[in-house]
Amino acid sequence: MGIISQSIGGRKLCAPTVTDFVHNVGANCVRPKGTLSKRKSLTSLLQILGTSGLSYLSIPNIKNGLPKPVAKIAAMDSQLLDKLGQLQNLLKTSEKALIAYSGGVDSTLVAKVAYDLLGSQALAITAVSPSLLPEELEEAIAQADYIGIRHELVETEEMNNPNYTSNPVNRCYFCKSELHDTLKPLALARGYSYVIDGVNADDLRDYRPGIQAARERGARSPLAEIAITKSEVRQLSRYLNLPWWDKPAQPC
Repeated sequence: MGIISQSIGGRKLCAPTVTDFVHNVGANCVRPKGTLSKRKSLTSLLQILGTSGLSYLSIPNIKNGLPKPVAKIAAMDSQLLDKLGQLQNLLKTSEKALIAYSGGVDSTLVAKVAYDLLGSQALAITAVSPSLLPEELEEAIAQADYIGIRHELVETEEMNNPNYTSNPVNRCYFCKSELHDTLKPLALARGYSYVIDGVNADDLRDYRPGIQAARERGARSPLAEIAITKSEVRQLSRYLNLPWWDKPAQPC
């Protein structure tokens, strides 16, 4: 069967086959270069998104798809500017960046900086499953579109794992294991050395078993490596004029 497509918010959601799908924001449908380890039809994704299109209205300070002006910080603390420089250097040195992009303020900052430095060599990928709220998916798509970064969706199947659905205290471990077991083969197939996530320095002080799952699969966390905290993520996001700098933290 040929490409399956669904128009969403004026964009095209497409799949090269019944079993693979990709949402390439801001461009025509394209066939993924890599082979995903998890394969299903588009049915569940379309059920999540619906067929009426995305509202683009749920992101703070965004209306009708157009960002409102944000009061940009006139000056930034020199130490924080130094951290921004370190983040830029780290991403620039990597030459290519595949970001595990949830649409949260952390991974979106990484995606923004990566895109500004690397252009088409930066790719944001969002995992779609019943675990992701539809409005969070809408926001992730709209924010990626605003930044300009290439953006794709992949389907994950943590809901099929009883270790996750039984809701143990370490359920995040199984969720992130599924995420990175999906993203790592895709990254390697496309020439990316590793997956980059949005874990920040504050996350390292919390009980987050998902971080262990990511590390076991070779993911890197530039924000944490440079000791950028959640508060600093918000300050940098505002400094870079991102409308969602004050977006509430996601549950995971």
